[in-house]
Amino acid sequence: MSPQALTLPAASEGDGINDRPPNYRGSHGRLYLVRCFACGGDRGRENWALAVAFGQCAWCGWIEKEE
Repeated sequence: MSPQALTLPAASEGDGINDRPPNYRGSHGRLYLVRCFACGGDRGRENWALAVAFGQCAWCGWIEKEE
């Protein structure tokens, strides 16, 4: 499979600033924060790999609010 054919599902739940690709939600609804758009502007700032699964930005501390 070529790299161009591989796509991740877009984050579709909620309407937060970080609910857009390349960030995505697992089948359980948890946000995987690959790039932070809160501190990285239009292109987003790449999150620290170990913080992606926590859904929190390693640089600015942004975390999805529980509703």
